[in-house]
Amino acid sequence: MSASLNVLPVSPVPVESEGLDERSANATCPSALTVNTPPPEVIDDGPLEVDDHGVRSAYYVRLLARRLRDTGYYTEVLTDAWINTLCQATPLHDIGKVAIPDHILMQDGKLSHEDWCVVQTHAQLGEAILSTTAAQLEYPSEVLKLAIVVAGAHHEKWNGTGYPRGLKGEQIPLAARLVSLVDMYDALVSFRAYKRNWSHSEAIEEIVRHQNTSFETVLVDAFLAVSETVERFSKAQDVKSLLGSPWLKGGVLHYQEIPVQHALVRFEERFEQLFKNSPVGLAMVDQSTAQFCEVNQALLSWTGYSRQEFLALSFWDITPEEYRAQDQQQLEDLKREGRFGPNQKEYIRRDGSRFPIRISGFKLIDVNGQPVVWGMIENLSEHIERIKLEKKLADNVGQLKTLVHAIPDVVWFKDTQERFQFCNARFESYFGATEEQIVGQKASAFVDPDRAAMFRVGDQLAIEQGTSHISEEWVTFASDGHKELLEVTKSPVFSEDGKLLGVLGIGRDVSRRRQLEEQTKDRAFFDGLTKLPNRYLLEDRLKIAMIHSKRNESHCALLFMDLDSFKGLNDQHGHVLGDVVLREAAARLLDCVREVDTVARFGGDEFVVVLNQLHNDRDYSIESARRLAEQMRAALALPYFLSHSSVDDAPETKRANRKERHSSENDEVIYQGGTSIGIVLFLGDEIGQLELFAQADKAMYQAKKSGGNSVRFHEDS
Repeated sequence: MSASLNVLPVSPVPVESEGLDERSANATCPSALTVNTPPPEVIDDGPLEVDDHGVRSAYYVRLLARRLRDTGYYTEVLTDAWINTLCQATPLHDIGKVAIPDHILMQDGKLSHEDWCVVQTHAQLGEAILSTTAAQLEYPSEVLKLAIVVAGAHHEKWNGTGYPRGLKGEQIPLAARLVSLVDMYDALVSFRAYKRNWSHSEAIEEIVRHQNTSFETVLVDAFLAVSETVERFSKAQDVKSLLGSPWLKGGVLHYQEIPVQHALVRFEERFEQLFKNSPVGLAMVDQSTAQFCEVNQALLSWTGYSRQEFLALSFWDITPEEYRAQDQQQLEDLKREGRFGPNQKEYIRRDGSRFPIRISGFKLIDVNGQPVVWGMIENLSEHIERIKLEKKLADNVGQLKTLVHAIPDVVWFKDTQERFQFCNARFESYFGATEEQIVGQKASAFVDPDRAAMFRVGDQLAIEQGTSHISEEWVTFASDGHKELLEVTKSPVFSEDGKLLGVLGIGRDVSRRRQLEEQTKDRAFFDGLTKLPNRYLLEDRLKIAMIHSKRNESHCALLFMDLDSFKGLNDQHGHVLGDVVLREAAARLLDCVREVDTVARFGGDEFVVVLNQLHNDRDYSIESARRLAEQMRAALALPYFLSHSSVDDAPETKRANRKERHSSENDEVIYQGGTSIGIVLFLGDEIGQLELFAQADKAMYQAKKSGGNSVRFHEDS
């Protein structure tokens, strides 16, 4: 390699931009020798006179990070101190290109696939260089730590198609995502030997085109917001020189004052460190003999050989027989094009076991003028294992989704921005849309603003409480318009480190349960035939009446009544018509009383009425009670027009015993009978409930003894 001296590394132009190559004109510079970064206050405030990709990127990344923070994104991370650290780490992002051959970096025109694969290794190589440096320091600086992250991940893409690890979305460190975007912009607008410099507007269009593929949308939006400032700075700096700039940390740096020999020695030392400590397997092979003449520690550790043992081997010795044809093709490619790969195969370990690798190589001439092959080997064991685990995880996720979709409950998950990230089939039915249409949207896209606001309140309560929030909601399913009462449980979901991820919602249909509860309540407190309060509810209502009577000093009355000739109706025409009479009698009584009064069925053909709040005056109350009782007696004495044919179709009749029919019955039956009513007046709780019932019952029997169909007060009996 040549060692053309420069001060700072220059970053690549992303290969996905049409007509551009992933290269930098001065990538072989000994940037580890003198890495100078501008003080934060200079980048922030003063005009820069630079022609350096790394330092310009540091300026752009500060603008982007601050704008992102100002719009409310990643505020916990984007502190002033962190942004300053990132600015100082940014110029080191392409340091791995010191190991990329000049004939690739300086090649005029578009890179071949093979050369591009070689260039791709610079991310891991840069990470290795900086990690090696950090390992030699007792207390590595925060700048160096962040530079390691940026160097290794600044070519990852938001959609997971980047390199070297194929990270996706927020798996990519934020620092690397920021540098990736500004790296692309500056590479586009800068002149290179192999491309023209693009205009600002062309570069912006290209970045927007890669939104949601290479870059996160919020980062692109933030960059567009500061693009005018970026353009002004870019135009002002595109013909300036970095060398001799007085603002550089450490003072003026003059090219001619650096001893070339010293620089080359330092570069060789750095390259040796890279070779030894690279996480990528590196080996040098004599092209004429296929004998290994150099190997690094990574490849030795994978194969299990000592250095001395390995250098006694040829690459045929560690290649399984079935790959001979592939290796012969590699040699043909090497002769014809000067490079080969990347190819996948296996290597044989010292113990005879095998492991999968991916290998690329290119031809060089060593210091003795002899042709050698430089090979770069990646151990795919972990990669393949990761693929297996990812497939297993995908299968498990698929099974889980199948199970969740089969759950009869409504299930959904929303992120912290209130966007749906998952829903099951029942939720699709609720919104009347598919999961693909729902995911990424907010509730307001499917429901009215009031309901969307109600959803938001429930989410916020769950988040604030830090635990599940349960509520009940009547909802209408958009798929067919039916309604359900949902018991909705909303639970906040946190990551392992305690970061809020969103809210999980589960809605269970409790309509039937609520119906059963109401039915149980009705059976417990209401008469099944007449739907009037039964004896249990009557006792409760009477207790309340006594309390109010005592508080207001207002008299109340208890009426006990019995249908005089009802037994004869049952005996002659059967219980079916008798039940019709009882229901009609209940309706007539309800028409006679006030809203504050209670009508209850006591049992059989007996009814009880509680008259509330008659009057403070006793005599007036007696007259009021007598008048209301007479109205009820008269209403119950009116004829009942009954028909077997009409009641046969009623549900109650269908459930009755149809054999209960009498041959003497006609289809049309007219029933008319009197009612005996006993009344007792009470004030407060001077008299207990049992005694009141006994007194009213006694008065009622006095009315019966007097001929029936009459009213008697307890005082009269």
